[in-house]
Amino acid sequence: MLRITVIHGTDQVTFKLEGKLAGPWVPEVEQCWLTMVGAKATQDLRVDLTNVTFVASEGVALLERMVGGGAELLAADPMMKALVEEVLARARDARGSPGDDHGVSREEPRPKS
Repeated sequence: MLRITVIHGTDQVTFKLEGKLAGPWVPEVEQCWLTMVGAKATQDLRVDLTNVTFVASEGVALLERMVGGGAELLAADPMMKALVEEVLARARDARGSPGDDHGVSREEPRPKS
C-alpha cells in the first residue's frame, strides 16, 4: 500500500509518499510524475520519502529517472538516506557527472506551518 499526496506550493510540487514503493504503486507514482512533466510545470519537484518503508528495485529505477529529470529526494532515516545516496550515485553515473550533491536534501523536511 502506498499513499501519494501531491502538495502544490508556489515554487515547487512535493510528492509525499507513505508506505511501500513497490508493485502497482510504482507506475502510479510514475503517472503522477509524467502528468506533471507533461503539463510543462515550471515548478521544482520534491519527492518526500520520509514515510516510505520499502522501495522495490522498480521503485529505485523510477527514483533514478525522476532525479535525472531534476527531482529532489527528501529522506530522514538512515536507511532511506542510504538509498537516496545510491539513487543519486546511479543517476550521476548515467549522466557521467562528477560527484555533486544535486537532487538530495540531507535536512529533515520542515513541518507544515
